[in-house]
Amino acid sequence: MSRINLLVAFCGPALAAAACGTLPDVTTVQDLRVLAVKCEPAGFLVDLGDPGGFKMGPMNGADPATLTAQITALVADPLAPGGMLTVSGVGCPDYIDTVTSATGQGTNLCPPASATSQIPGQLGMDLTTQPTSPAGPVTFPPTAGTDYVFQPTVAFGLTPTQVGDFFSPTPTGIAQLDQSIAYNRDFGLPAIVNLKFDINGEHAVAIKNVVYWPKLDPSEQPNTNPTLEGLTLYMHRNADTGDPQDPWPDQNPTLSISAGDKLFVQPDYLPDPSTGYAGAVDTNYLLRVKNTQTNEIETQVVPRELVRFQFYATAGTFQQDQTQSELEPFVSPGSRLHTDSQYNLPKVSELPAAGQVRIWVVTHDERAGSDWLSTTITVVP
Repeated sequence: MSRINLLVAFCGPALAAAACGTLPDVTTVQDLRVLAVKCEPAGFLVDLGDPGGFKMGPMNGADPATLTAQITALVADPLAPGGMLTVSGVGCPDYIDTVTSATGQGTNLCPPASATSQIPGQLGMDLTTQPTSPAGPVTFPPTAGTDYVFQPTVAFGLTPTQVGDFFSPTPTGIAQLDQSIAYNRDFGLPAIVNLKFDINGEHAVAIKNVVYWPKLDPSEQPNTNPTLEGLTLYMHRNADTGDPQDPWPDQNPTLSISAGDKLFVQPDYLPDPSTGYAGAVDTNYLLRVKNTQTNEIETQVVPRELVRFQFYATAGTFQQDQTQSELEPFVSPGSRLHTDSQYNLPKVSELPAAGQVRIWVVTHDERAGSDWLSTTITVVP
């Protein structure tokens, strides 16, 4: 029987969620898994004064005719190496009110032609579901140097006409439509991309959003993907501070189960160079929010962007499946921040061939950005 795994990768202020299949632990990658999906560029900025005349900035790095993002997935299938991964996808604007009223359901999936054909005029054309490029299904070989890791890339984006219509500064006279456009202009508009992956009789799906944000300051820069500079591997944790210590001298170490070796994985990351606006410092960025006391929409400054880290391995588990770059607001005063996670060695019976274990760290920021790195270790009895 084939298995179907789902990854919902919403790339707005919410954070991506990892796939959950029939795994004993979410950090252990066994069958076909979609571990992450990222866009390049991580997001687009829309000039609210002239949304249909979208002008590309030098940091957007995309085709100005289509506002297209390159969408890359991180896919692994450790127990069935040697296959070819088949990918197909479709995309559409996540235009909530109109699509919901036409389909009778939410917009996590792109609507069929039978729904959008009911909407007259240009709006119906704007909402039509389109294939990703190249139109699937497209077959991809494993990433160089592996036989079970894939990083397929497809492209999707809204057109200047769609961006202009969905961010229009001119009222249409249709109350429901004008309210939706007002939400787009305040909070942005994602394009939904539904991706399907097939290999060796297994199937996985992912939902990725390409986000078009309102430009809130003339000097504001589009978000860029966070950068994982490396992974530092430690042998111990300090009993007093909880900090990892004593780096492994080999970046691809051999760990012994019988010796009780330990491994702490610390992601090394850089602040996002695109954050900020005129006069901003550190990693500030602008965000539109609704004031629940006044019921007004306000522009706020987010002082530091939260970055989250997810940990995966092909054997064994991680003690913390996720860490983050900022302490939770409810923790005790004086608490120390730790972004590392402890790797727990597998049982001898669970060791893969030659003891080779691949470890991944995936990072997500708060504005659609993502990145990942991997390394390999050897585990012996």
